[in-house]
Amino acid sequence: SVTSLNSLTSIDISPSREAVEIFPQQEKEPCSRLGSDLLQMYLQQTDADITVRSENGDFRAHKCILAATSPYFQSLIAQAGATATTIDLKYSRNTVDFTLTFLYGGVTFMPPEIDVWEVMSIADHMKLAELTNVARLHLRAKICHLFHRPCAACVSAVFDALPQLHATVALADIFEEALAWQARYFGRIWKGRSFLHLNHRWQNLCFQYLVDNL
Repeated sequence: SVTSLNSLTSIDISPSREAVEIFPQQEKEPCSRLGSDLLQMYLQQTDADITVRSENGDFRAHKCILAATSPYFQSLIAQAGATATTIDLKYSRNTVDFTLTFLYGGVTFMPPEIDVWEVMSIADHMKLAELTNVARLHLRAKICHLFHRPCAACVSAVFDALPQLHATVALADIFEEALAWQARYFGRIWKGRSFLHLNHRWQNLCFQYLVDNL
């Protein structure tokens, strides 16, 4: 009914209370006692013997731990032999630091300053399936709000993310889930600013998905 449609306009006002309550702030904790000890070695640079270089900063690390936790690092260190002193990564300082804390301590909490798309990229580059899963969970929970009832924050975030979800093979299922979600709630979100300002390609794709699944 017209009354029902008019009652849905609140979506563009503020994020829903549900989104805040479902995802309480997590603590940045290592996965185990061993992980905690290893992480302290990294943070304190205890007996570090190799430098990991990012685009805007260097980190001191340990060959044995890098080789044990990452086939990518293991291959680079083996090729360079005992003379290996540096490893170059073409990623930002924040992303490299987060990746190293993940490898050392199993830390999965992703602070707001971390670019989840860059984490997806480095995880794919280094063939770290576990890190890919961490980024996927972050995308679904923190950005897409697990595709619950739409709020202003997740509507804007999901539509902004559509091109990258579509371009990333490891996120094909989340892209499909995003299309199904917007089709389920099209009466709420298509009349909002986020959809109206969306590129015509993605608007048409959303429309076609809805038509195909009526």
